[in-house]
Amino acid sequence: MKRLLSLAALVGALSGCSDTQPSSTQIFYGGTIYTANAQQEMVEAMAIAGDSIVFAGTVDQAKKRYPDNAEWIDLEGKFLMPGIHDAHIHPSLALEGETCQLPQQNSLDLANIVREVQQCLSELGSDSPARGEWITVSQFNGYGADSPQFLGDYPDIATGLDEISTRHKIILIGIDGHAHAVNHYALEHGATLRGESVTLTSELLAGELSAYQALVPLNAQGLPTGQLKSQAAWDLFKYESRSVDGFLAIHESFNNYFLSNGITAFTEAWTRERDLEIYEGLIRNGHLAPRVTMAYALAKDKHLDSAGMVNLEKFFQDLNAARKRFENYPRANISAVKVFVDGVMEYPTQTAALTKPYLEAEISDSGNVHYPNDTSHNRGKLELTPSELNRLVTAVDAAGLAMYFHAIGDQAVSVALDAVEQARSASGSDIPHNISHLQLVGEEDVERFGELGVFATPSPAWFTPWYDYDLSVIPYIDNVDNIKNLDELYRPESRYMQAVYPVESIRKHGATISFGSDAPVDFNGPRPFTNIMSALLRADWVEPDSTPPRWTVLNAEERMTIYDILDAYTINSAAAMRHDHLTGSLEAGKRADFIILNNDLVALAAGVGKTVNADGEQVAYSMCDKNYDASYCTTEVLQTYIDGELVYSAE
Repeated sequence: MKRLLSLAALVGALSGCSDTQPSSTQIFYGGTIYTANAQQEMVEAMAIAGDSIVFAGTVDQAKKRYPDNAEWIDLEGKFLMPGIHDAHIHPSLALEGETCQLPQQNSLDLANIVREVQQCLSELGSDSPARGEWITVSQFNGYGADSPQFLGDYPDIATGLDEISTRHKIILIGIDGHAHAVNHYALEHGATLRGESVTLTSELLAGELSAYQALVPLNAQGLPTGQLKSQAAWDLFKYESRSVDGFLAIHESFNNYFLSNGITAFTEAWTRERDLEIYEGLIRNGHLAPRVTMAYALAKDKHLDSAGMVNLEKFFQDLNAARKRFENYPRANISAVKVFVDGVMEYPTQTAALTKPYLEAEISDSGNVHYPNDTSHNRGKLELTPSELNRLVTAVDAAGLAMYFHAIGDQAVSVALDAVEQARSASGSDIPHNISHLQLVGEEDVERFGELGVFATPSPAWFTPWYDYDLSVIPYIDNVDNIKNLDELYRPESRYMQAVYPVESIRKHGATISFGSDAPVDFNGPRPFTNIMSALLRADWVEPDSTPPRWTVLNAEERMTIYDILDAYTINSAAAMRHDHLTGSLEAGKRADFIILNNDLVALAAGVGKTVNADGEQVAYSMCDKNYDASYCTTEVLQTYIDGELVYSAE
């Protein structure tokens, strides 16, 4: 049975040291030990004492150094590596406890979503939300959510959701974190402005809520369709399912979410008031096992005026008050600020900021694509003007804090780099500013990451083709004749394929790559080994309709080596969190944060290179997390250690 360590032991582990030192050193040997040090070395043995690593080297060296009173632990061929450092994750969203959850990575149309939720509520019976409360539904695939194929006989998404209930507020929570949808009752009763309930209307969106006007689509009659984009959902609809006390009550599940996945440290990448209360409570009660770095959220509803100007005085007042709450907690800190530069690229949301306009594509049932208008002006949306972003970043940099940028489109990436360049020129700092996601990066910006010392933090699960998702993006970026022609859709010379997640090019130009899962985006669990596999292969089986599946790669030239991938999830992410002097690699003097796996990841990756070989790459394809898909995935976390304490065991 999988287990966490006892509460008493966990509290001891959280303190950073034990009341009593162990009577002997523990030496791990007999397996594959990857250190993630600067030389990317493997060693035969690693010794720990108390909360620290005291030795990494050969077995003979260990025997000479520790002739007596050492406990020798035989790995029996298993794989030992530093603990996973997830540099971009949203735990409170992943563990929200929604009313209903749709199947993971589904492609349901609206009619089938309605049926799924109705069935869920029927099974809940008397445990269903009371009249007037929120029905929250996660894993909504909003890609193409205003298309005729998705809507079917419904005029809009709000009308479809009304079939579930007209006496509850219903929200579909998008798997990308940006494409949400609500019913009419929610539009009438769910939106809040300054804590007051309002009915969302075109008049209000043209006036007091003009900052959200582009994020709430209207129909021909000027009424909201129920579709919500990005911050329109986060700021206006307070749909939380689990209270702070509810999170504190599930602390074992909260810790297990990380430890069972081998995650010993993470960055909470969008920290708002509720998150502060959750972490403060968990730490106060001795119930938070992993190390946590928080990126404090620049909130549109609190820190921007109606003209889109950042109120720096108010922002730093809130930020400094939040940081003060964690002054006495060495295992948790707020050392970064999070800002959304843009949104997401998929149709119909299309809020990611591009250098060239989105194409207006019409896709028929046969797969043929028609482009009726070659004069589209939609380039997405920058959440802040470049001048306001520059002003914010310069102020944050001067305060000694790191910036965490959400940037999906190539224009957003370029604007974020510009802001860092201006801040660097003003201060000369080497603070590890961090740009996340990087779905498209212009060729001229690839070198700038290294030149400016900016960390690139993509989510590698997205490096692989996903046909249903790709249909919501690629035909709107590049001309495609027919979406069922995979040679056409994934042609290597296209703009999208050349610019999509160019991580190896960024790395080769001197930048540091760190990885974050961005869970629960696309998938509720963090799946680190699926992400490792995805970064290694950048490939998956693609099967449009009844066509035989084909092994398809998103730009094999951007494949990383297994060593660089492991570093991205360990030492590099520790550097992004600014505690690589303590964790991230297995070296004497560092904290003993490490994991033991059943699979040798380096050995599994041996058959993968820049040349694509579908048959030879299937061994590596099995590297993914068995915890989430046992049909072909084989990697399991057997043990997780933090500060030398065993905090999780699969047995």
